[in-house]
Amino acid sequence: MKTLTLVRHAHAEGGIKTADLDRALSGRGHDEAHSQSDLFPLHDNAVLLFSPARRTMETAEHWLKKQPPLKSETVKDLYNADCETILAVIQDHGDCEHVVVFAHNPGISEVYHYLTNEWMAFEPCTLAILDMHAYDNAVERGKATTLRLQFPTNQ
Repeated sequence: MKTLTLVRHAHAEGGIKTADLDRALSGRGHDEAHSQSDLFPLHDNAVLLFSPARRTMETAEHWLKKQPPLKSETVKDLYNADCETILAVIQDHGDCEHVVVFAHNPGISEVYHYLTNEWMAFEPCTLAILDMHAYDNAVERGKATTLRLQFPTNQ
């Protein structure tokens, strides 16, 4: 894998009466995902991986609707996954040219830190594009370079 994009799901509705897995994006969340997908179209060879949580799927759908040839996969293990689990999912898809992971905090922030040695807490719908410098498909600590980091609030 040469490029990895990390995306935290956009803002979701409150979860008082809804199971966490079923929480949908709020209106604000749809606006965030729409804007981010407009600003950052993906290469046709990108593979989108997202947790089965409704909010991650709805975030990813903003890219999938605009770029129908993109491949996508729901990955059960990404639901509220920790850093180690997300890294394992990324490694499993290491033969892909560009992997895009839609996941949750704190795991997504921890993965960014692991790969770049930089700490940054991902706000909802934050997007980071990383150059992996890994031509042997290995995911290595501190070896990635941030190509782009975009918060939805500073568009």
